[in-house]
Amino acid sequence: MFSSYPEQSTDPTTLANELAIYSKQGTNPAEADLFLRTESNGFVYQLTRVYSAYVGSFANNNNYGSPPSEVTQKGGWTFLPGGLLFQYGFYGKAGATPSLGVIQFPVPFTNIPFWIDFAQYNSASSNSNLVVDSGTPPTNTGFNYRMNSSSADGIYWSAIGI
Repeated sequence: MFSSYPEQSTDPTTLANELAIYSKQGTNPAEADLFLRTESNGFVYQLTRVYSAYVGSFANNNNYGSPPSEVTQKGGWTFLPGGLLFQYGFYGKAGATPSLGVIQFPVPFTNIPFWIDFAQYNSASSNSNLVVDSGTPPTNTGFNYRMNSSSADGIYWSAIGI
């Protein structure tokens, strides 16, 4: 058994005590997403986010992108209700993660993400400061970081945007 939702060009009209689930062009213009429209007040919620080109990094922690040859870059992405995109990952090299670098997102955001969080991982007890490189602002495809040492084993990060 399956359900089929032909792509709509506009949001359907709903009556009192009625919900509509339908597909229309979503965040990715090449593919349709599912939407929910509530009863007569007309609120619309995006329920899915489809990116066939990036299905290999959807909701997992696989290698992706083009990091420097000695660095591991693993991560994934998933969607949040309303069309938000949540991405996460690990970037590093045991004992010697570069003190400067670029962390790529598994999927490009539509705009610059509005939240980036990251933390340094050390298997040994060493401390260094980790910051977003203010000389190169984040983009929709990634962000630059800077540490005051290269003794970290890696960086765990996450980002939210559209």
